[in-house]
Amino acid sequence: MYKVNRFPSGSNPLLIQEQPIQFLPTLGGYIGVNEALFLQKLQEELSCSHLYVGGERWVRCTLDEWNLECFWMAKRTLQRVIQHLRSLKLDGQEFHLLKVECHEANPFSSIKWYSIDYDEFECLLPMAEKFAVARREELLRKRNLPLDSTHEERLRSVCPNLDDLVSQIS
Repeated sequence: MYKVNRFPSGSNPLLIQEQPIQFLPTLGGYIGVNEALFLQKLQEELSCSHLYVGGERWVRCTLDEWNLECFWMAKRTLQRVIQHLRSLKLDGQEFHLLKVECHEANPFSSIKWYSIDYDEFECLLPMAEKFAVARREELLRKRNLPLDSTHEERLRSVCPNLDDLVSQIS
């Protein structure tokens, strides 16, 4: 049967047609994907910011503006993500990765200022890396694969008829 491809070879309108948001899978696995995406988005905004308080860069935003930036999250999810990052409890320790303050003249303003506590982040990263290694090892053990298995060996454990599928495609 002849298959009509509406898109150019290797192309799809949902795959990287806009500026992607990248994040470390290790971080996403440890603190949550939405949290990692939010921190990455904030990092991008901070890199362009000209707002400094106490020698640190800050981004000035309302929750509704953040919701426009992170449109894939519901507003309530975004609130939970921000709260989670302000006080993150992992492995018996508490981290405050996100700083949220009000530097507006009007104390009742809904505009908050956001920054990342990079010192807290540095403390968290070794724990996240240990978590990622332990998680990978756990998954390999569940599939009865050696811990030093290759990508192809792991793929074959999930899809034993890989050779048949490849020959059908060729």
